[in-house]
Amino acid sequence: MKFTKTAAALALAGIAAAPLAQAEPVVTLSGSIGINLGSDDSDATDGKWTMSGDDSTLNIAATDTLNNGLTGYGNYRLDSALSGSSTGGDAIHIGVKGDFGDIRIGEVSNAIEYGQMAGDILSDVGSDQNGGISYTGSFGNVGVGLNFSPSQNQDTIGAGVKFNAAGFGIGIGVGDQNDASRMSVGASYGIGGATVALAFKDLDTYESIGAKVSWSVGDIGLGLTFEANQGDVAAQDDSKIRLDASYGLGGGWAVSSRVNMLSVGDSAVDDTGAAVEDKTDYRVQVSKSF
Repeated sequence: MKFTKTAAALALAGIAAAPLAQAEPVVTLSGSIGINLGSDDSDATDGKWTMSGDDSTLNIAATDTLNNGLTGYGNYRLDSALSGSSTGGDAIHIGVKGDFGDIRIGEVSNAIEYGQMAGDILSDVGSDQNGGISYTGSFGNVGVGLNFSPSQNQDTIGAGVKFNAAGFGIGIGVGDQNDASRMSVGASYGIGGATVALAFKDLDTYESIGAKVSWSVGDIGLGLTFEANQGDVAAQDDSKIRLDASYGLGGGWAVSSRVNMLSVGDSAVDDTGAAVEDKTDYRVQVSKSF
């Protein structure tokens, strides 16, 4: 029954798009199911392990050729968890692309992230923006991005540039989000299966530095990431280390592990004003992609 409903929905979507295209749209269904078993060393969990499925997604993508020869596309992703947990739409956007680049409306990438090349395990200059418009383009070894997301006097506007050549990568992103300036700049170098990346982020009231070393060969992947904040108040003086390991089993199956070690600044508090302490959390995940 569920498959029948999905097939009917996709068929209706294709019929609706047909007048705009010269050919039938190509609809791709993909996703992954990730089951996590994890815990942490906080007093709240008392060392108990919890099973979750927060990394499970179902993605529907459709592309077709427009009358002017450009490519139109749309995307919808469903993020889900185990039964009884929340489920919601994500990565919802439509766009048009061609030799000129890519124009997207809906949930768009934030170009301020272009310099965030060593991960965002502790602080983020600005994640994907809902209700926005973006442009991305590639010109030889240079990639550019622009985005604007209006939201009740808390507009986000960003611009970014990336350069890649001979294993080296350099990125910089600047902009304004929620009336606060944001900037990121980073560099990376990869050789064989190893990559080293460094990044600096300025988030108006505090700065962040990060470094990441990753290595992969065959089905094995390893990663070590470090990030530290330095701010105007002690609550922003946090640091985190993340260890990642993964092994591909073939057929879309993989097993991975992750350990996060958080060290907080003096007098650190969360959004409710409660004190935050140093914490280590860990998880093991089994996943299946399709």
